[in-house]
Amino acid sequence: MKPLRDAHECTMKPPTRFTKRRKRHDVTLIWCHYRSYNYSTRGSNHREAEEDTIFSWEMVLLNMIEDKVTELRFEDLLIFVTGADEVPALGFPRKPRIDFYEQEAGRRRLPYASTCAMCLYLPRGITEEDKLHEMLFQATRDSLGFGKV
Repeated sequence: MKPLRDAHECTMKPPTRFTKRRKRHDVTLIWCHYRSYNYSTRGSNHREAEEDTIFSWEMVLLNMIEDKVTELRFEDLLIFVTGADEVPALGFPRKPRIDFYEQEAGRRRLPYASTCAMCLYLPRGITEEDKLHEMLFQATRDSLGFGKV
């Protein structure tokens, strides 16, 4: 499976004004800006597993863009990864990125993030969109939140 990102280039520009109707635009903007994937060497087994995960990631985001019924909210995901509840007017100082980790056999480790580095860590080899969606939802729901008690 090839990730959606190979099918087209993103031409979205950062929003110039804040409006209440930005959700779809924000999701698309973040999706396009998560272009910094820390892939393993091309042709390796890790690389193939990482591309499967990215395909599932992009399908989760696509469902958010299309407003399909989902428990995972864009705002929660954005806070989880960046610590911000909306995209700043001038954009982020650097691109958020995605890195990968290996799932241990027989164990389930949820995705995690570094808000300082603006990096989302996803498990390699997730081929089912629903499974990744569930893992991201649980990770965002079970985290305390950035600066919240």
